[in-house]
Amino acid sequence: MNGNEHYSQVRENCVHHLYPVNFVGGCESIAPKLIEESEERRRRIIYMMSRLIDRKMKHFQDVNMFFLQTQNLRNELNA
Repeated sequence: MNGNEHYSQVRENCVHHLYPVNFVGGCESIAPKLIEESEERRRRIIYMMSRLIDRKMKHFQDVNMFFLQTQNLRNELNA
């Protein structure tokens, strides 16, 4: 088996197991990269959810202010 055949076999094994091929002719584990991507995705989801909660809370504060003003006007009319 020459060098190209060996590299081809290593590449086939790596691809079969979903590992990237390194330039030395072996497989690299993609677990650290997957963990990093997973953590980044988790951080983005948490950030987006917190932004959504902030917007919803602001909306409820605005609605409460509207009802408070309406209630004050109604109390003045009934007085």
